[in-house]
Amino acid sequence: MKYLIGLEPKLSLTIIIVGNMFYIDTKLTIWDRMVFESEEQMLQAKAMLESGELKSGLDVSDHFMLSSEIQLDTQEELYVEENNGLCTIEILNEEGDTVWHNGTDEHYFED
Repeated sequence: MKYLIGLEPKLSLTIIIVGNMFYIDTKLTIWDRMVFESEEQMLQAKAMLESGELKSGLDVSDHFMLSSEIQLDTQEELYVEENNGLCTIEILNEEGDTVWHNGTDEHYFED
């Protein structure tokens, strides 16, 4: 059985399944857009990020209970060099164990 999964025009994966499930995972970057209820709320979030009180987009979303929308057209493949030597592609066996990765970090398989 063969499945072709098109993630976007420049990135598609062919996965072959024979009996058990095997996987290939790829690390991507993507933008998530959150919607402020007012300019005042936006300026408050800006001040809290600048002061370090909030540290991430998820912190902002949680603090202000914002709705969000993943911007699918911004999806891009992440490369090893951009990921501090950690892998961006993994092949996994049916138990979910990594059997290959493209990372250069020598401590990748250490627990």
